[in-house]
Parts: sequence; C-alpha cells; structure tokens
Amino acid sequence: MSLNTSLKSFVDTISPYHEVSQEELQKGEKLLTLPRLERQSKRTAKFDIKKALKTYLDGMPQGKSSWRPYTDWNYSTWSQQLDFKKMGKEEARFWVHAYTWPSRWTEYKDNITSHEELAKLDYTKEKSVKEWCAFLDEKDKELLALFAGQSTHDLGLFLQSPWFICELLAILLTPSEALDVMIHVVTSQRNLGYSSYTLNRLIMPARDEKELPELQDKARKLLAVLSTSQNYHASIVEHTVVTYNLVDEFTSALDVALEAKKRMNNELYTMIQNLDEEGTETYLKKFKSTLYGAPHFIHEFALHDYKHIDLWMSFAVYNKGTSTWFSTLSKFHHPAVVTAMAHLAADSDYRSNAEDYIRKQGAHAVAGLIPLLAGRSKAKHVAIDILRQFKTEGLEELITTTRDALEDDTGKNQLQQLVLDWDYQQKPFLTKDNTPDWLAKISKKKPKLPDWLESTQFPPQFLKDHSAQLTEAQVYSLVKLLKDQGNSHTLRGNTRSTQGSLHTRTWRTLLGHL
Repeated sequence: MSLNTSLKSFVDTISPYHEVSQEELQKGEKLLTLPRLERQSKRTAKFDIKKALKTYLDGMPQGKSSWRPYTDWNYSTWSQQLDFKKMGKEEARFWVHAYTWPSRWTEYKDNITSHEELAKLDYTKEKSVKEWCAFLDEKDKELLALFAGQSTHDLGLFLQSPWFICELLAILLTPSEALDVMIHVVTSQRNLGYSSYTLNRLIMPARDEKELPELQDKARKLLAVLSTSQNYHASIVEHTVVTYNLVDEFTSALDVALEAKKRMNNELYTMIQNLDEEGTETYLKKFKSTLYGAPHFIHEFALHDYKHIDLWMSFAVYNKGTSTWFSTLSKFHHPAVVTAMAHLAADSDYRSNAEDYIRKQGAHAVAGLIPLLAGRSKAKHVAIDILRQFKTEGLEELITTTRDALEDDTGKNQLQQLVLDWDYQQKPFLTKDNTPDWLAKISKKKPKLPDWLESTQFPPQFLKDHSAQLTEAQVYSLVKLLKDQGNSHTLRGNTRSTQGSLHTRTWRTLLGHL
C-alpha cells in the first residue's frame, strides 16, 4: 500500500511517524553492525586463594551417588559466585584445574582432599596453545581411564558444565589462540559434553580491525574442519561466519538453515540484514514464517525504515496475542500496522486496546482499514465499525481524502457501500409487510430480559443490505433467542453501547438471513 506525496504530508501532521527513541534505534543498528569488534574486559579482581577454595568447597556433594561411579558437584554454586568479566588470569587458571582435578571426580564431603592439593599449585605460570591443547587431551584420558566402560553420554552428563572451561579459556587466550584451541578440539573429535553452545564461547570477536584478517584465515580453517565433523551443530558455523564477517559464506549458511527448517535466530538474522538489498528482501521472505520476535522489528526499522513492513506485520498477526508484539506495534504509525492491529482487535485479548490504537491514527487508520473491507476476515467487521464511527463523528472528508490518495483500489467499492452510503439511524424500521414471519412471530411484544440487559441501549441493527433496521422489540427478541441458546455470556462480554453492531458471530449470522 502506498500513499501519494500530498497525503503523506497530511498524515504526518496528524501523528508522529513512530515513537521509538533514538537510543533504541542506535542500539538496533549496533546489534546488526559488522564486523563485530570487542575490547577485552579489564581484569581488575585480585586472586584470593582462600576465597576461591571456600567457593570451591561450597559446591562439593554431601554424599556418594548410589547409581553412578562419580559424585555430583554443584557447579552452579561456583558460577553464581564468580565474576567472569573481572576475573584475572591467575584465578581463571585455578578454576580450570579445580574443574578438571582428577581426584575430585570421586570425592564427597567425608573424603575430600583435592582442595589441599589445589592450594599447592602455582597459578602464575602461562601456558601456550600447544600446552592447553595437551592439557585438555590429558584430562579427557584421565576421565576415560577412571570411568572405563561408561558411555560417552554419561561422561558428558558428568561434566555438566563444560561451558565453564570455555568461559575460563576465553579469559586466558587471545581470540587467535582461542581459534587454535577450537580447531584442535573439533579436529580431535572431542565430544565429552563440548556442545556447540559450549564451543561458541571460544569464537571471540577481533579486538580491532587490524586483527580481523588473521582471524578470518583461521576461521576458514575451522569451517573446513567443521564440514567433515559429525559432532558439531550448524550453529557453530553460523556463529563463526558472523563473528568474523565472512560475508561470502552467509548465503550458504542461510540455505543450510532453510533446508534444515531452522527457526530464525540472532546469527541468521544478522546475516540477512548484512546482505545486499536484494538478498535481504529475498531471505526475509524465505524465513517469513519464522521471523524473529518483536524487538527485532525495531532493529529492522533502524536499518530499513518501513521498507519490509508488510512481512513483519504478517508475522505479527501470525503471532497474535503476544504482549511484546502489541507493545512494540503501538510505537509505530503506519497503515500496515493499523491493518495488523485490526486483526489483533478481531481475535485476541487486546481487542479494546487495539481498537483504541486504531482510532487515534487518523488517515493512517483509514488507509489501513479500507483494504480489509474487500475480505472476509473477522478484521473486516472491526474496519466497518471504526470507519462508520469516523463518519458519525464528522470525519467523512478524512475518509474520502484518504481513499482518493490510495493507489491500490482494494476495498474502495466496499467502502462506498458499507460506510459512505451508510446512514446512522436514518433507515426505516421493518414493517409488517417486510418482516420475515419467523421474526414477526418471536417479536410480537418486547420480551422480559435480565436486569443487566434491561438498561442496555443497543446500537441500531440493520439488515444485511442496510435497507432497513430492526425495531427495539425485534432487537430484544433476538437477544432473548440467543440467551435461550446459551449465548448470553457471549453477548454480555461483547455488547456495546456505542455506534456499530453487536460483535457476536451468532448475531451476525441471524442478521445475515434477514
């Protein structure tokens, strides 16, 4: 849907283009900006061996497991007490040893001695990449020897938190060194709990653009190894190509994700937004049914304004009823957003709020509602009611001005018939001559209704062709009929005292036969 220049100017005087802060837009742009560069955190925490050992002991098991040969240490106790952003290298080395200490694997409260051995080690000594790789291999061998006969799955469960090791290695290694370790881990087919989620922590962004080319070369070596490995998920590939800005690999990674029917994620979304204009639109359409959540709509807007609005609005309707989507859409003023809100108003818990939003949109509301008049969705009735309300409030000129400015003719003929030619309370009442026999039979006199309906002032109810309207007795008779059918709870929740029609499917079905 497009508006001509004169109407756009007219619309802009009615309401702002959007209500998204500059800070939100800048954040949206930053999240999708490539290449990713990241300065390493300042390591300000001093290593306190006594404090570290106390934290270590806080995670020890109270007793020996009765069904497996290793004890169940509480690693979450450690991670909750540690500040990885400020942790220095000495403390990081301590926790690598603490996590992999062989005797700990069979210790519990009554026989623990590993803390005494850990207190004697020197944590000031640096290790090279080769030494770290050898260290990890050695720990795997010790674990396998200690628990010979245990399945790889069980050993992976034993490790429980292998991300802990990668988090610590990210402190101890440079981005280039971390990639070397990553390549070694994947090449050696290590699989003792080192999932893609875990290993992604070793894919560290470049610290500046000068470092990026070296990392890109190593990243391509990693991709080559990953292509022959069966143990690692595609998310590692996605994370690698995005982190090191391997643009030429984006489309192949996206195609693999599509073939695997993956839902959209942060990495795929970032790739799509960093393709050329044609590529971005192509892949947004291909991933249409799995587009990311409402916050990503703001990211999209930060980069492309309203260019892909129809795709995002169709996704918003597909995920109707979510509070995040509703609050996000409320910040934008555009005909396509009005259309989405009409669908939400027709079939969600946000009916009242969605209609309030639409009524405040002026020409945006008219432009977004008119195309709905040509369809058969529930949103059509919302559009009819709101446009008729605009007319009764003296906004007929706004409706016709907006209609004339629309290049798309969808809904224009229906607008004339259902809204512009409609006259509020100016149609003749049904008479004996044109009242259907069944309606005449049930409406000879005004029926007795419950107290909650007696005080209700019903809006006028018209025939399908709007040639006449029902008398008060006929309206009350239909309400009585619906009540007897067990639909009084539906009417009670939806009857309105404003202009328009009763929003009840059964009610409309009855009127449709008149």
